[in-house]
Amino acid sequence: MKQGVWFLIVILVVFLTGCAAANQHLMDKQATWPMTSMAKEEMMDYFKNNAETLDPIEGVWVESETIRWVNVTTGLRGAYEHPRSYVFAVIRDPNEENVFNGYILESVIEQWNKMGMKKVVFHKMAAGTIYEMHWFRGDFTKKIKNITLPPNKGVFSDSSNWAEHPYNYESNTVYLKQYPTVIIDDPMPKKLPEPKGTPVPVE
Repeated sequence: MKQGVWFLIVILVVFLTGCAAANQHLMDKQATWPMTSMAKEEMMDYFKNNAETLDPIEGVWVESETIRWVNVTTGLRGAYEHPRSYVFAVIRDPNEENVFNGYILESVIEQWNKMGMKKVVFHKMAAGTIYEMHWFRGDFTKKIKNITLPPNKGVFSDSSNWAEHPYNYESNTVYLKQYPTVIIDDPMPKKLPEPKGTPVPVE
């Protein structure tokens, strides 16, 4: 009996030590991660003063994620909502053409809650509405994906799937532009046009 208790204690200590080491690794990454020297007020002034020439990807963006899961053994299903996980500002790189850097303004993720940390890099492709997104995840590893952003839209999305037996996961992430206001080129009409011609009575 005593041997079993001691074994459980050893397992618990190893687990806690591993968690502490992983957390320390993330904090070390945060301390040395690339940052911008621009203050939030400077970023907002940049957007305001260059409103006519901003690229569609430039501005303040809000990232929210929904993760749906299913237990393939029991059939149980559920979902996790993560609203406003990251708020970041995307600004043109002054040294590289067609490159745009995104910096953290606020985040509920502990290792990403330092204002000014570089969170994402966008490379604009020859087809002007397509960008190669280099997104740094919660553990600081990089995910590369292509996204499409038409000039008159302030939203794009991303999705992924993975499995950790017995669970299958599906992640849907939405990025909404918060600032500056997106001008829609072809807005919906306020009312339907009047029909032309003489109405034909129905008998």
